[in-house]
Amino acid sequence: MTRPPLKTRLERVDAVVGDVAVPWLKARTRFELSAIVKGIRRDGQVKASGWLAPTQGDSSSQITLHAVDLVGLQPYLVKMGEAQVRRGTLDLRLNSEVRANRLDGKGKIIIRDLEFAPSRGFLETFMGIPSQRGDQLSQK
Repeated sequence: MTRPPLKTRLERVDAVVGDVAVPWLKARTRFELSAIVKGIRRDGQVKASGWLAPTQGDSSSQITLHAVDLVGLQPYLVKMGEAQVRRGTLDLRLNSEVRANRLDGKGKIIIRDLEFAPSRGFLETFMGIPSQRGDQLSQK
């Protein structure tokens, strides 16, 4: 079962697209984007930059999320019956390279100040990890 895309509101968007060539041929189109990611409990930041070569299907991009509200991203993180997130933020650094239709993506995710809503059952999980254990760790 697929979920519909999550609507995420961006504000103060600043974008630059350069080297746009028609016809596309082998030209690379460069891009830079930064914005505020509106959250339910707090706002975060997104930055993306890189290039794409549409006719070759090649691209290179760097994407950074800083202090993005986990509550707003919950539909992407939590399956039906899993623990609900009360608060927390997400930092992400992702480098993506596509060459000859092959994706190589390396990155790092940091979750900060994660707090779950009161548990509805002992076997409740968050992203496949028992949430009870996470609650116990956060209390130490």
